[in-house]
Amino acid sequence: MAAGVAGAAGAAAGGGRCPEVPSASFLTALLSLLVSAPRLLLPPPPPPPGEPEVPLPPSGLALRPAALRRDWEVYRLVTYILVYEHPLSLLSGLVIIWRFAGSFEKSVGTVRHSFFTLVFAFFSALLFVLLETLWALAGFGGVEDPRGFTPVAFAMLGVSSIRTRMRRTLFFGVPVSASVIPWLLLFASWFIPQTSFLSNICGLFIGFIYGLGYCSCLDLSESVALKLDQKFPFSLLRRATVLNYVSGSSVERRAVQTRKGAARHSLQSAKGQGSRPWATAQPQRPRRGQGSRCNDGLSRRAASTHHI
Repeated sequence: MAAGVAGAAGAAAGGGRCPEVPSASFLTALLSLLVSAPRLLLPPPPPPPGEPEVPLPPSGLALRPAALRRDWEVYRLVTYILVYEHPLSLLSGLVIIWRFAGSFEKSVGTVRHSFFTLVFAFFSALLFVLLETLWALAGFGGVEDPRGFTPVAFAMLGVSSIRTRMRRTLFFGVPVSASVIPWLLLFASWFIPQTSFLSNICGLFIGFIYGLGYCSCLDLSESVALKLDQKFPFSLLRRATVLNYVSGSSVERRAVQTRKGAARHSLQSAKGQGSRPWATAQPQRPRRGQGSRCNDGLSRRAASTHHI
């Protein structure tokens, strides 16, 4: 995705903007770094003399169902997507935001992406709290609390897998059915440190429900998205030349993709001609019968000149 051809095509089509960093996805990654990096990089305070080292307490923004039920800290239903408590999970989260959130934002626009991020985070967390409560009442023990953007990414992946027109796609170079991709990635998420497998299932389930059209009442129409494009803070993001603000208009998004495709095609054609300089210097062969007609014409002109 970060190839030079795509970058040059995006620069030609987008007026110098960075096409690989959509605005809302970049802000999500930046907020995740600001919230989680100090806890991961700064050393913990030393314990008192003679006492064992005490681990850091959980973040006040993490989703803790016990604190949610006890203190009604409802903001945790959204802020947990910014919390990472392991360096590898933070690195994985940044890659997931860039890959899945960035692609989703390019397809729906910055305004709708921001809206769906909040909606998917809230309902995925709400479903997790319900299932975690039932799990605890059944006496099966505790489960890992949700952290990071992964549940929201699975919700976006669920929507895309339901609404895509692709039948087959490549998964690490292997052609597989497009409907299998979410389940393969769900299995792969098991190996990310401190990632709640149950919350990922909840996010994927929420994405499937929305993709099938059962939550159309929560959708944000294109007309509302176009109005919000002109309001703060989206109007400020539109003026940021470093980022790529994706319009809420589907017509404008298709036009941008068309310009990018045309610029990429022209760049590839120019590169192909540059790698084969002999192609332009090779003389053209005359068509069949063209050489004889030219010779006949020259003979007649020479005869007429001789006659004169």
